[in-house]
Amino acid sequence: MEIISIILNFVLSTGIVGVLIFYSSKRRQAEAEAASAESEVKVQEFSIQKVNIEFLSSQLQEAWTEVEKMQQIINSKREQIIELIKQTKQLEIELIESQNARHKAEIYTCFKSECSHRSAS
Repeated sequence: MEIISIILNFVLSTGIVGVLIFYSSKRRQAEAEAASAESEVKVQEFSIQKVNIEFLSSQLQEAWTEVEKMQQIINSKREQIIELIKQTKQLEIELIESQNARHKAEIYTCFKSECSHRSAS
């Protein structure tokens, strides 16, 4: 009887130990597969983000190029406006000078003593 008891104890104990070892092995394998799948998802997310960043970077570069072109156009127009303002001011000065010269000429050419132009000066 003792032998049967020893054999039964051995079989039962090795079965439980075997189940525990098998379960532990399966659990570690499942954790490894989950970690592997998770890392694959992260790699895919990273590659998608990389593509998005590259696309946005190229769009930003194109927009910056357009901004620089527009800034050059604005600077050119600003220079034209400044030049036109200078010309306008010069023409105004010339107009005032010619009016003064004409007024002086009228004063000097008027020989009448009661000339309205003479009394104005």
